[in-house]
Amino acid sequence: MLVACFAGVPAYCETGDLRPVTNIAAKVQTLTLDQAVAMAKTGNRTLRNAVLEVQKTEDTLKAAKTQYYPEIQLSASVTRTLTDMKFKVSDDSLYGIQTSSYGQSGTTTLTIPAETDAYAGVSITQPLSQIYRIAMEVEVERKTHEIASEKERHARHELVNGVKKLYYELIQSESSLLAVNEAIAFYRELSRVLDDQLKQQTVLRHEALDIKAQLAKYEYDEMSMKNAVRTMKEQMNELLARDIETPFDIMPVPEVVLKEEDFADARVRALKGRPDIKVSELTAMQAEFSKNAKASEFIPDLSLGFNYHTMSSLPVGFTYVSLTLTWKQPDWGKTWHELAARKRALQQAENEIEAARAKASVDINKTIRKLTETKKLLDARRLGREAAQEKLSASMNLYKANSILLKDLLKDQAALAEANRHCHEAQGTYFSARADLDKALGEE
Repeated sequence: MLVACFAGVPAYCETGDLRPVTNIAAKVQTLTLDQAVAMAKTGNRTLRNAVLEVQKTEDTLKAAKTQYYPEIQLSASVTRTLTDMKFKVSDDSLYGIQTSSYGQSGTTTLTIPAETDAYAGVSITQPLSQIYRIAMEVEVERKTHEIASEKERHARHELVNGVKKLYYELIQSESSLLAVNEAIAFYRELSRVLDDQLKQQTVLRHEALDIKAQLAKYEYDEMSMKNAVRTMKEQMNELLARDIETPFDIMPVPEVVLKEEDFADARVRALKGRPDIKVSELTAMQAEFSKNAKASEFIPDLSLGFNYHTMSSLPVGFTYVSLTLTWKQPDWGKTWHELAARKRALQQAENEIEAARAKASVDINKTIRKLTETKKLLDARRLGREAAQEKLSASMNLYKANSILLKDLLKDQAALAEANRHCHEAQGTYFSARADLDKALGEE
């Protein structure tokens, strides 16, 4: 019976060995990595807010474009004098002739009766010289919209990276849990065997208690891992914007072997299309347009106007056109200083482009090295696990032949458990590095 139990010693480290525990009571969805990523892209609340920010900047851009069109103003008023207005006017002023032979003129009282008067007017003003400034301001808003789009893309990359890492961590945790379950089965069977041997007084009591202590430790580890898996599944459901209690199983993810030429091509693509680099380039363009908009304030404002007015007291309305020139200079150097500040902002933005490219290169190279390093570590851990398996197999044969003590067998079993733990950790580190590389290369 003990030999059969030894055959179930945990030895899981390959991703293909993962067999998720299924819920028999209810049909549980199997969630693949691609499905998780797709659901996060469409449902994640933080990402939806980033999309709304892009739409907000698009509305602001459309509002800025309306400055190209004429400004139309309608005005109307109704007035009524409360009392008659009376004016005394000299006859000389009224008739234009002298009415008295003695050089003195009389006066006439003119009365304007109280009445209601209505006024209406329309004014249409088309900017002319301001078109250039408006164009620059529109371009500033356009770059703001494009920057928001790149930030939304960056948020999407961050989300995908988080989903991948959490998914890989779930794979590692469930794989480790399977190994712990196998260890528990081993120690339970071994404890039963030692209890029988203790009754026959063929083993010492402390040996049986040591096995029970190891069993209790693995049962605690099992509970802790199950709680961790539940928490991670709740976190995954939250990222996917669904009920955190939604049950699901996961699928193993194959390891992808990347070649150096793959890295070289991906590095070139990343340096052209990474969101952080695009944001720095767009910010420099925006600073350039902002500088030009400020410089255009030295150009006088010239507008073409069309006006129509009518009053109820007049038989007909009257129309006229106008050219209006406005220049607000001098402003005591205010515009010059503001222009100088925007020139310096442009220089800062241009410096940020080079800094972003250099930082991206360092990030890409670091993640490539990390992935290569973790793959080597994973291969080494798997070899160590295989060696521990072979050693434990040999120890089992020796124990059956009564050539070694139980403590020596348990020592080799503990070594295999440690090798499995190291292998799972290396696997998790490898997949985490793989997710970071996808993010560094600007891939989803």
